[in-house]
This record gives sequence, C-alpha cells and structure tokens, in this order.
Amino acid sequence: MNVFLYILVFLFCAVVLSRSATYLVKTLTKIGQYHRLGDFAISFILMSLVTTLPEFVVALISAGGEVPELSISVILGANIATITLGVGFAAIYAKKIRVKSLIKKKDILYMVGICLVFTLLLMDGTLTRWDALILLMIYSYYIYRLLLQEKRFTSDLVEISRYEYITSIGKFIASFIILILSAQYLVWSVEHISDILSLPITLIGLIVVALGTALPELMFELTAVRENHQDMVLGNIIGSVVTNSAMIMGVVGFLFPMDNLDLELINSSLLIMVIVAVMLLYFVRNDGKITRREGIIMVVAYILFVGASSLVKIL
Repeated sequence: MNVFLYILVFLFCAVVLSRSATYLVKTLTKIGQYHRLGDFAISFILMSLVTTLPEFVVALISAGGEVPELSISVILGANIATITLGVGFAAIYAKKIRVKSLIKKKDILYMVGICLVFTLLLMDGTLTRWDALILLMIYSYYIYRLLLQEKRFTSDLVEISRYEYITSIGKFIASFIILILSAQYLVWSVEHISDILSLPITLIGLIVVALGTALPELMFELTAVRENHQDMVLGNIIGSVVTNSAMIMGVVGFLFPMDNLDLELINSSLLIMVIVAVMLLYFVRNDGKITRREGIIMVVAYILFVGASSLVKIL
C-alpha cells in the first residue's frame, strides 16, 4: 500500500471521527441531563475517560513492551495537543469562548498544578510505584472534589424520559465504539505514512501517535462548540489532561515502574506542557474568555512545539 492510500484512510477516519463525536455530544448531554449533571461534570467524568482510552491503551502497551519513553511521550504529546489545538480550534471556530468563574478560578489552576506535579515526578528520569500512587491519589481527590460541587455545575436541567435515556446509552456505546475504531485506524495509517517518510520513532510517539490518539478530544471540543455547549470544551480539556497525567500515568506507572528514562525529548516536552497550561490559565483569568486571537496563539504554540521537538531530535 503506497502513501496515497494511507492518506485516504486517514481522511476517511477523520470524517468518521467527526460524525461519531457529534453523536457522542448529543447522547452524553441526554445521559447527563437524566442524572441531573451539568455540562462541565458530563464532559469531565464521562467524556474525559472515554476520549483518553486511546492514549491509555497505547501507553499501557508501550510500557508493557519495555518502551517507556513511547508511553510517556504519547501522554505528553496528547496533553499538549489537547490544550493548544483543542482550545485554539474551538476559539477560532466560535470566535469567543466565555468561561464560567468556577472553572476560571479553580479547575484550570488545578490542571496546571497536576501538570507541575507530573513534571516534578519525572525530573529524575524515573516513575516509581510511589510516584504512581501520588498521581492516583491526586486524581481520586479531584474527582471527589468535582462530585462535591455537582450542584454548582448544574444548569438549565431538562427532563429526559427513561426511554430516551436507554436509547441514548445504546447510541453512546455504538458511537464510542466507532470513534475508538476510527481513531485506531487513523493512528495506524499515520504511523505507516511516517514510516514511509522515514520519521524518527521518538517523534512518532510524541507528535504523530499522540496527535492521533488526541483526535477524539479535538473532535469532541469542536463538536461541543458547534452544538453550543461551550462548558464542555474546557471541561473536556481539563478532564483529559488530568486523566492523562494523573490516572493513566498512575495506572501505567504502578503496573510498569519506569527508570533510566531517555529525557532528551521528555524534558523539553514537560516544559512545553507546563507553559501552554499556564498560558491557558492566563487567558482565562485575564478577562474570563478565550478570544479568536488567543486561539490562534495556541495553534501557533503547537506548531512551534512540533518544530522545536523535531529540531531537538535532529541535533
């Protein structure tokens, strides 16, 4: 199969991802409304777990296959892509994303804090079981805190019948399966394209595979904006980054402790992840909204990240 056919597979999977993400947003909204959850809680608890499954599978397989650098690079790359491209494309499409004060003052700040903790734990080139337990405890506390504030996230509740609820669950499962399969084949096609073009394996993990596994989040965020659920955009971004950094790396690190990590690209990527997280915090706390100009800045930041990572590997 030549590179042209792999590109066709990539484009087809991207379209399927977009359509399945549309149904996921609609069904998640109804499921959440039935349980009287608000948009932010829906996107954090449910969608952040759903959309990070591709990263989880890749990270687990990589660590189990004694390629820990690939496991970590996929998580780091997915976090950076989710923050920059997720916020960037959503803000560009919507022109402006208004942010509620509760999210602005606390949840993005917690996301930055978790990114910092994750960075500090990896600075010595290891991820021990004790490190993993710290990450899992942080994740457990964050979920507990979110559930305590459930009423503050609830707004404009709509009554959903039991029949609608059951059918929504069925549609959710079907859409989720299609989304995951399309994401997997998209990653498969991108990996072959990268192989044909002779891209370094470390960059494949950090940029190509990470971007492929982050596509469900990116499609979800664009669809949420289009469906006028702006709370879901930041909710899913924060949820995905926290889930990747704390829950996924906690589970993977506990099952497969890592040492003697090659920090050539990991250190620079950790720094960039913290920088873009702080940028998001600054944009939101500055005036309570993310503008199209700030969205463009985020997209440019991702392009610079790709260029810098490639340069570090070449040098």
